[in-house]
Amino acid sequence: MISATERRMGRLPAEFTSFIGRNAELHEILRLFHQSRLITLAGPGGVGKTRLAIQAVAQTAENYADGICFIDLGALHEADLIAATVCESLGLSAQNVGAPGTILVEYLATRHLLLILDTCEHLVDACADLTEHLLRAAPRLTILTTTRIPLNIPGEHVLGIGPLTCAPSTADDEPELSEAARLFADRATAVAHDWQLTTTNLRPVHRLCERLDGIPLALELAAAHVRTLSAEQILARLDHRILEVPSRRGRRGRHQTLDATIGWSFELCSPQEKLLWARLSALTGDFDLDIVEHVCAGEELPPHDVVATLSSLVDQSIVLRTGSQDDARFRLLDTVREFGARELERRGERDTLRSRIADWLVENAGQARRDLTTGAQVGWLDWYAREQHQIREACDHLLRGGRHEEVFLTVARLMAMHGLIGEARYWAGRAFPDTTASGEGLTMRAMFTVMHNEVDAARPLLDRAAALAESTGDEPLKGFIALVDGIAGLFSGQLAEARTRLEEGSAIHARLDTRDALVPLGPVFIAVVAALQGDFDGAVEQAAAVVAAGAEAGELWARSYAEAVWGMTLMLSGEPSAGLLRLREALRVKHDLDDMLGIALALEFYGGCLLNLGTPEAAARLIGSVDDARTVSGISMFGPQHTLIREIMEQQCRDALGEEVFDAQRRIGHQLGLERTLAGILAESDPPAPAQSVPEPLTKREYEIARLVSQGLTNRQIAERLGIAKRTVDTHMENILTKLAISSRVQIGAWIQRNAP
Repeated sequence: MISATERRMGRLPAEFTSFIGRNAELHEILRLFHQSRLITLAGPGGVGKTRLAIQAVAQTAENYADGICFIDLGALHEADLIAATVCESLGLSAQNVGAPGTILVEYLATRHLLLILDTCEHLVDACADLTEHLLRAAPRLTILTTTRIPLNIPGEHVLGIGPLTCAPSTADDEPELSEAARLFADRATAVAHDWQLTTTNLRPVHRLCERLDGIPLALELAAAHVRTLSAEQILARLDHRILEVPSRRGRRGRHQTLDATIGWSFELCSPQEKLLWARLSALTGDFDLDIVEHVCAGEELPPHDVVATLSSLVDQSIVLRTGSQDDARFRLLDTVREFGARELERRGERDTLRSRIADWLVENAGQARRDLTTGAQVGWLDWYAREQHQIREACDHLLRGGRHEEVFLTVARLMAMHGLIGEARYWAGRAFPDTTASGEGLTMRAMFTVMHNEVDAARPLLDRAAALAESTGDEPLKGFIALVDGIAGLFSGQLAEARTRLEEGSAIHARLDTRDALVPLGPVFIAVVAALQGDFDGAVEQAAAVVAAGAEAGELWARSYAEAVWGMTLMLSGEPSAGLLRLREALRVKHDLDDMLGIALALEFYGGCLLNLGTPEAAARLIGSVDDARTVSGISMFGPQHTLIREIMEQQCRDALGEEVFDAQRRIGHQLGLERTLAGILAESDPPAPAQSVPEPLTKREYEIARLVSQGLTNRQIAERLGIAKRTVDTHMENILTKLAISSRVQIGAWIQRNAP
């Protein structure tokens, strides 16, 4: 799975097989990039639209000054979340789910960027609306879509994508092979290394390709059987299947061919393989072995048979293996999933499987709620990022079934901790209706509403929650209401009232020893209010207490916000050098957690420290690189006073440099980008290691990770051991392999043995 940081860096999905043919289509797409701002690759399922899009974009990405962004919409089923999903893929944490399109327009308005929307057909109307809106507002934006159904909007250039050519190629290197035959041969060799295309099997391979109409997915499924069947035998069996098995209503020609090929592959499966195929269709996007075992095992498929059965489906190219070597994930292509879904429906198990996925979420959410205040927090945040698609599907099913409150209280926390305030508000609005929600649910909704700077809209929710708390004597709820009420006061500019309510709420939770991930926000916001009031000692005291408690418990999210507020306080009190140290630590953790909201906040204060240290050029560059992060937040994390501080810092920087120099430095920072700016700041915070303690050329952290690799630990196990995010370990691993000029984990172990002190 591609992390949010990787998406922000413009990475395309990794390709695990070679790309064959399509020269004419590639040439046409590349030509269209110079003529059209909306290109749609339209064609039936299984024809290879996504692979073609990835290949074309890879050849033109460097022509877009602000990069590319690939967004897979195949696993998304909520049309209301399309714009928010695009925001997230761009690294923008859309604060307001009702207006993420506005955030996108602000971000894309002046950018020269290529956006790829993959698999649009099931959300075609919403995709069309968003695409037209963005293209009108962002004149340098280009959008490439893949879909079975064109968007049908002005300016769209539709390129129909058909099968691979089956006629012999005229290429000098392989004059006797068509594109379809080359693909079949490539995939057959991958399945059976001793298989070869010879003069004996060349003719049946060509006939097979013609019989399968050159459809890439059909060819890959057929090639998966060369270990047990010859090309002639595959052709004979597929011929029978295509001619004898009727297609579904409305399916003709190539649609029927693909249906028949998938059906033939299904018939060749064992009963357990057929059952697992059908049950896997209930999972959305990519998935790991744990959820497969939890959801798909059961009657006729014992848990101990799941791994072997899944492996067999991978061998047959029915299930695709994705992810890294030590973090395997799997997925079904859309057309294969659709076939499995029909089989699941025929078996009458669809609702059962959706309920199992919901049960999986309920079970995990219960444990996550207990762990979010401990050192296990990072693991659960990583879990949410990996399983976001499954969680959305489970949430929808739970809402339809009426059992959801406790689950959504946890899911909302996980979303908030990822900075996904907009999506959290969307689900909270569905899960916690005005008249039937619990006091805690109403208070959660109110908090997200306040964070959107809609304090007046939050008041009725808090009033209803307060009435429920009073009638039941629910003391923890009273404390939670006081905290949200205090945050509302901050956003209203009523600092004295805000501090009083925040202190009341924090006192209640301290007396009750409440263990909740949101409780530390009380003293964090008290520190903010105190700093804005000029009570710097009080602010530091509150922030330091959260940092100390978090360090003891292993909690990182609230603790890193406290570090950021501590840094802000030092900046305001005239101690910018000390402030930088606190802000670097906050940025390090927020980067590990992929919390863009927290990164935006800390970087703003970091720029203020640079300004106070007499380096306005560096501050201006940082302002430019943080522009995106400011767009991310949509609002100010700490209310109108926070906005005022930001505006004052920017004006001071302008005054120090002059408009022309300020604008030039700001442009440099914008071109440098958030990722590289952040990487530079974090590198500065690494103290130089003693020459004797760390063998060159690795840093201290890289050597620590390399040593754990040599002990046989996976990246996920290393992350858990060190208390950092797995994606951080992944990045260090890439650096280690690059620096040592090696390609395997075994070689890392050998290097450690040679270089260990």
